[in-house]
Amino acid sequence: MDGSRLSTTRQSAWKPAPWLASALLVVLLAGGVPVIWLGIVVLGDLPGSAGTLLSARTATLLTNTIRLGVVVAVLVGGLGTVLGVLVAKTDIVARRALVILLTFPLFLPPYILALGWFTVLGRQGFAATLLGPYVGIATSGAFFGFEGAVLVLTVAYMPIVLHLVKVGLASIDPAIEEAACIRFRWPRIIWRIHLPLIAPAIILGMLLTFVLVIGEFGVPAYLRYPVFSGAVFTQFAAFLDIKAAVVTAIPLAALVLGGVAIERYWLRAKVHFLARRARFLPLHLLAIGGSPRAWRAGRTRWSPSHCHSSAWYSKPAVARAMSRRSEERETAS
Repeated sequence: MDGSRLSTTRQSAWKPAPWLASALLVVLLAGGVPVIWLGIVVLGDLPGSAGTLLSARTATLLTNTIRLGVVVAVLVGGLGTVLGVLVAKTDIVARRALVILLTFPLFLPPYILALGWFTVLGRQGFAATLLGPYVGIATSGAFFGFEGAVLVLTVAYMPIVLHLVKVGLASIDPAIEEAACIRFRWPRIIWRIHLPLIAPAIILGMLLTFVLVIGEFGVPAYLRYPVFSGAVFTQFAAFLDIKAAVVTAIPLAALVLGGVAIERYWLRAKVHFLARRARFLPLHLLAIGGSPRAWRAGRTRWSPSHCHSSAWYSKPAVARAMSRRSEERETAS
């Protein structure tokens, strides 16, 4: 065998820079050129664009969009946190089935969920059939509008926070829980230890929910609640007014970019523990609420009675907790 040819083959290495540069160029051409052209169209008529942007209609759409996003994000954060703690830190019956049931809406388009809720709350829906036509009229009137959009989108996006809370709770060192159970009852452990540690995960889920909600078109359009996404679609599809559609989308783009900036410059460093923990958790176990064999159920999940059993007050538990904390300090130093 020719030695010179072998050495040349070994020294040659694949250089990804040209391929990455080519891919970046294709992306910029495909996505950047249309955006640049739309910007030129808007700049061609600055007075008209400014008038559209500062109109009362734009202010109403901005208020409605932010209101819907904030309310859904807060509800999703609260419900997802409670349910995440419930399925991750208690021994309730059929926990895995409950996780699957709560996660299922995430795999459906929110518009389908809206149609499903309409069959329940509409004038001829299940509620009207069961309780009478007057109840159907009342539920239908409440469903079409802000309240219905909040209901559908909360059900659709709640699993995001639920699973982030589960991953965040799984990342907590069991030694911390063991040490806390020596002195505190389980409600105080959740309030004083778990919630502060997983707060970045909860905020991340709420932020993702807010960005998804303000960009949602199908549910607000179906339930006749005016938001920016619906106004942009109307300008494009109904009036063929490209300039008005682009101007209307500017506040929506600003809200999305603001959410991305918060994640990039404030949250990213606080939620690195989620990525580190998720690397050791198979996807199917994350989805159904299982735990790998390396995580013993007695150490990662506990019922309220666990904190006051004799095992939790044993000296070996205290010794393990203190030794782990000392090892962490030595590693950090």
